[in-house]
Amino acid sequence: MLVWLVLAGFLVLLLSITSLFTARRWNERSWGQRLLLVFTGPVDAVLVGLLLAWLGASDVTVAAGAVLFGTMSMLFVQPLLVPQRLLVWRLAKENILRRKRQSALMIAGLVIASSIITSSLVVGDSLDATVSQEVRAAWGETDVLIAGINPLTGVSVEFDEDLAERFWQSVLADSSVSNRLDGRQYGVSTTVSLTAENGRAEPSVPLFARNASVDSEGVWAPLEASSGMRFSDLRELNAQGESVHVVINDAAAEALEVNKGDALELGAFVTQGADRVRNSSSVLIHAVVPNEGQGAMAGTRSPAVFTDLKTAQNLLDMSGRLNRLSLAYGPSLADDQLRTTIRGLEALMNASLTADDVGVDWTLDEATSSLTVSTSAGLQRISGTDVVALRENKSTLYPDAALLEVLQVPLIDVEYADEALLTLADGDVTELRLGQDAWWHVALSGIGFEPIQGGDAWLWQADEGDRLVDVAWADDAASAVFLSQEQILLADVFLEDESERASFEPVQPPVAVDAEGSAWWVLLSDGSSLELLEFDQNLTLESGRALDVTLPNTVLSYDLVAEGGLYLRIEGLLTTEY
Repeated sequence: MLVWLVLAGFLVLLLSITSLFTARRWNERSWGQRLLLVFTGPVDAVLVGLLLAWLGASDVTVAAGAVLFGTMSMLFVQPLLVPQRLLVWRLAKENILRRKRQSALMIAGLVIASSIITSSLVVGDSLDATVSQEVRAAWGETDVLIAGINPLTGVSVEFDEDLAERFWQSVLADSSVSNRLDGRQYGVSTTVSLTAENGRAEPSVPLFARNASVDSEGVWAPLEASSGMRFSDLRELNAQGESVHVVINDAAAEALEVNKGDALELGAFVTQGADRVRNSSSVLIHAVVPNEGQGAMAGTRSPAVFTDLKTAQNLLDMSGRLNRLSLAYGPSLADDQLRTTIRGLEALMNASLTADDVGVDWTLDEATSSLTVSTSAGLQRISGTDVVALRENKSTLYPDAALLEVLQVPLIDVEYADEALLTLADGDVTELRLGQDAWWHVALSGIGFEPIQGGDAWLWQADEGDRLVDVAWADDAASAVFLSQEQILLADVFLEDESERASFEPVQPPVAVDAEGSAWWVLLSDGSSLELLEFDQNLTLESGRALDVTLPNTVLSYDLVAEGGLYLRIEGLLTTEY
């Protein structure tokens, strides 16, 4: 900024000197008048530039404002001391009075043009300042963030706390990256839903959790500046009792209309094996903090919830796991130096990673003297780069062994002489049911059975764009009713070539089915209303009736149970009703 200010002052100084020399008889002026004519413009330019810089304007705006105001100051001072310049002003005045219309148009054009330029500069500076403020508030002391998003699932990549600690120790041991390093922070960041007892809810609120012992070092700002409250205080509070305490910021408290001491229902999707499952927990609000310091990690106007790392790991089923690691460097580290440092940090992270950290499994079979390399990450396929590296380093890694590359894929269907050798609807079997005469298997796109005593298997597969919605069996599992997105179908173990025993096409989409005795019960819903249908054992419609039930705005699933009565479970985005 100082360079721009000096350049602006120097430019106005050149204009002042040029203007003074072009005025005739300039040597007749006193030294006081000369100094005033030369330095009034530059001094005013520097003062205005300092004012604009204090107001937070950008460097370009500071320079442009300084040049404009300095030039105007120079032009207004000269008529007071140089008669020739005063004559120009008088001629301009007379010309305006003589040609009023042309002068008015000229003035209007200048005003409009100046307004457009000024407003564009103001809007640009306002946006720059807003974005800069949001970034500074959200990142705080963080200069380097180590985190990632799984492109297959869209969720944050998790890693062990042990890896984070190994990486931190390697950073401390390397002077090229630890120079001017202030500290690190381990944490978890995810999105949760919050529901208050008053019925108000926020479906997507960022949750931030930080390591309590590391946060107590004070590298990052506290959650609340006035009281100095930190994540370490939350850890002590949650370790004392059974209740889970959290902190929310002002934006979250205003959106939910809650205060300190109120209870919230916190819901989050967690990873269990290969599935994403929604968990809910009851939490208490320990404090409401301003959207400042670490309380503004989601932004200065966005809601957020905070708790300590250990508590968050328990809530999210992430024991011993993290999804972000932050590093803070001193303000004296320049941007180009930080970029060089990041390259060194990447090398240290690569050196800290082990096979277990990236999901690579090593299986040794001593009987055959073979070593199998596989992976449990993502699509369970080894990276092509790693395979190429194994090939190129054969002489070093396994000089007396051979490399066999194998690609395993699930088989959905195999036919020989127009006969199906596989009877699975697809590669993902979701349920198995053993009956007296057959094994039933259910998949996402179909249902089928294999006779126990031998015979032809039977399979039903959904059409393209369709899917299996629900299935229910009779008491002896000899027959089953299953739902597609548009039909209700009946199958039994005596089917051979038929596609199904019977079918029924309702007016509304079927969403759930169950059986009791010789009756089949099917629930229909179009998203705004419910209807219950009763069928006999041959799928003949017996009765139907509308249900007076208020549905949530978004329904995730229906569950119908017929057991001495009919029971219905409706899972919404934030609540579950029975």
